[in-house]
Amino acid sequence: MLHEIRAQIGKLREWLSEVFKAKEALRAEPQQPKSPDLSTLLFRYLDIQKAKGRKYSQSWQ
Repeated sequence: MLHEIRAQIGKLREWLSEVFKAKEALRAEPQQPKSPDLSTLLFRYLDIQKAKGRKYSQSWQ
């Protein structure tokens, strides 16, 4: 029984080392830029609309 436990521990160590290697490989790869979230897009849209509104209000005056 002790032999089986040691074998399982050895397998778990190998598995953990593979997991850590994969994690390090992911860190080494350049990450792709994230797409903006909804709130950022909405604020950009509102800023553009405000700028358009100012442009038209100035021309009307």
